[in-house]
Amino acid sequence: YIQPGHMVLLLGGSGAGNAAFSTALEINGVRMGDNASFGLWVYGGSADPAFISPIEKSWVWDDSIWKESDNGLVVNITGMAGTTVTGTINWWAGDDGEFWDYKMLGQYNKADGTDIDLSGYYGQIPKGETEFTVDASTMTITFSNGNSAKVLLPGTYKYGVDLYGADGAKLRTIEEGCIAFDFALPGVTTPYYDWAWTDYDRLAYGARNYVMVFEKTD
Repeated sequence: YIQPGHMVLLLGGSGAGNAAFSTALEINGVRMGDNASFGLWVYGGSADPAFISPIEKSWVWDDSIWKESDNGLVVNITGMAGTTVTGTINWWAGDDGEFWDYKMLGQYNKADGTDIDLSGYYGQIPKGETEFTVDASTMTITFSNGNSAKVLLPGTYKYGVDLYGADGAKLRTIEEGCIAFDFALPGVTTPYYDWAWTDYDRLAYGARNYVMVFEKTD
């Protein structure tokens, strides 16, 4: 039982397919980082999808990509009714006071060579303090701007198929003490080999999921 107003995020379960929050972890905030267990991950590629970090591909963006590394997320639960959890979320810019602008430089755009605004892919959490709801029956969080994501609890999750049709070709592990938001992206899933394995294919043309992994901080 979680009392409304507590700074808590319901976590629990052992992996993919978990249909409900099951345990509570008290937090004052959750922080993003850039190591193996937490950070930003894109599952993308029209031909042979894989997980890559947009921060590790820093040359594809302007210098604002580095602004994303110190962002913070504060969650406040305000109510619970049945399988619905409501609250506020504060997505703030960290000590540098700025966010990534989500623009891919034109020189990496294989289609027409112009800069691409990918804020619709990678800027889906509303900035500042806003409201959210979570449907615990489907593990879906919906933000005040209408965007939604799957909530991933600690465990290992399978993504996609490989070139030979094997299910779960790529894995993403959410470590204990972390939680993730998985945004489905509209990237092309039919292989286009002229662009396959390029940064443009992975991060724009064939981008399929954007997984933001957060680590608990005190």
